[in-house]
Amino acid sequence: PHPYPFRVIDVTLDMMELNWAIFCQKPGIIELQWLFCLTRSSRICTHRSEEVRQALTHFSSRYVDTLLQLVETEGFNDLHNALASVIALTELQNALPGLIHSRRPLRQVLDRRPFI
Repeated sequence: PHPYPFRVIDVTLDMMELNWAIFCQKPGIIELQWLFCLTRSSRICTHRSEEVRQALTHFSSRYVDTLLQLVETEGFNDLHNALASVIALTELQNALPGLIHSRRPLRQVLDRRPFI
């Protein structure tokens, strides 16, 4: 478990509030790291749970829109960012049941091979 999960939640929510412009410019590892810290800490601690849910919901809509735009315009030219984006969608699907739909439930690679 993360040490001090309540502090991680505070910091990640503050990052989103204060630096919203840096998120979803070109989806990849930055968003995954933020998302992983927030979702995994919220599993351990219920601190600010409603704010966490709202931030994840707000983030997910913007993130999916940005991914769709990226796929339509230029596609993924970087395998690392493509993998990070799929894992981020998996993390969102697990954190917000029913919001991100897929034919099959997405499987979380980071539970087996953490690379961030």
